[in-house]
Amino acid sequence: MTADFEGKRIHDVLSTFHLVYYAELAVRKMIEPFLEDGEEAVGFEINLKHLRPAKIGDRAEVTATLIKKDGKKLVCEIEAVNSKEKI
Repeated sequence: MTADFEGKRIHDVLSTFHLVYYAELAVRKMIEPFLEDGEEAVGFEINLKHLRPAKIGDRAEVTATLIKKDGKKLVCEIEAVNSKEKI
């Protein structure tokens, strides 16, 4: 989950790519109760600012909170923290 490009380690921290992945996963888990049988969802926008690193061995936790529901459109707020602060 580190910042690697084409097999080369750039930094020993959680990559922004993986932070976005976990943000998407948190939202998916949060919206599943809203889906009807056989229904799926598609994301179409993510706005994420990666504030600071989460080092190898540090715990990163990503949560999603529903802040607006307009028909079938759901808007979520995402927060990621390491063991000390927002990341």
